[in-house]
Amino acid sequence: MSQFGKGKFLSRFFKLRHLEFDSALQQIVWTVINPKRVFRYHKDQYAMRGRWSRDDPAMLLLLLGYVTVVSLGYCGWMRVPVGSYFAALAWTLLVDCLALGVLIASILWFLCNKLLAVQSTALSQSVEWAYCFDIHLNAVLPFSLLLYGPQMLLWIPLSSTSILSVLTSNTLWLLTLCYYLYIVFLGCTTVLPSAQHTMSLLYAALPLMLLYVIAIPLKINATRIFTYIFAWRIGAGNVLL
Repeated sequence: MSQFGKGKFLSRFFKLRHLEFDSALQQIVWTVINPKRVFRYHKDQYAMRGRWSRDDPAMLLLLLGYVTVVSLGYCGWMRVPVGSYFAALAWTLLVDCLALGVLIASILWFLCNKLLAVQSTALSQSVEWAYCFDIHLNAVLPFSLLLYGPQMLLWIPLSSTSILSVLTSNTLWLLTLCYYLYIVFLGCTTVLPSAQHTMSLLYAALPLMLLYVIAIPLKINATRIFTYIFAWRIGAGNVLL
C-alpha cells in the first residue's frame, strides 16, 4: 500500500460516519456464499485506484466487533470473574485478530512475492502487504462467523466427550479451516493468475484431514482444546469442563 493509502486507511478509523459499513456487510455475505465475488471487488479497486487493497477499515472494525461479542459470550458461559473479561478481550483483539493477522499477512506476502510469483520480467507482479492482510481478513471473517458463533451457542453439547460431540466439533473445525485455506487460495490466484504453484496453498488441508482422522477414534475434541486454551489464557483454569 502506498504511503497515501496507508495514511488514509488509518485515518478513517476515527471517521466512523465516513466508513462504508453497508458495503462491508455485503462483502462479508459474499465471503460466506460466494468468495470469488469479493475478489472481483479487489480487481475493481485495482482498476480504479491502482492498488489491490482496501482503503476502508470497515470490515476490520466489524471483525473486531464480532469477536468482542463472541469472546464476552464465552466468558459468560464460563462464568469467569469480571477481570477475566478484560484479559479475554486483550488476547482476542490484540493477539488473535491483530498480531496473528499481521503475521499471516507477512507470510502470505513472502509467499506471493518470493515463492509463488512468476519471476519473468513480463509477468512479474508485486503483491502489496496490505492486500495480503485483506486476503486474511476475507478468509478469517467466514471462519469466525461459521465457527466461533455456532460453537459458542452449542458449547455445552459440542464440548462433551461423546463420540457424536467429537465428530460434530472436529468436522466443524475441519470444514471452516479448509474454507479459510480456499479463500486464501482465491486471493492469491486473483493477484497472481500466472503463478504455477498457487495450488500448493491447498495442500495445507492434507495434514488437517490427517489430524481429523486420527482424532476421532482417540476422542480428541477440538472444542474442548479451544476451551482449555481460552480459559488458560485468561487465568480461569478452574472453570474448565
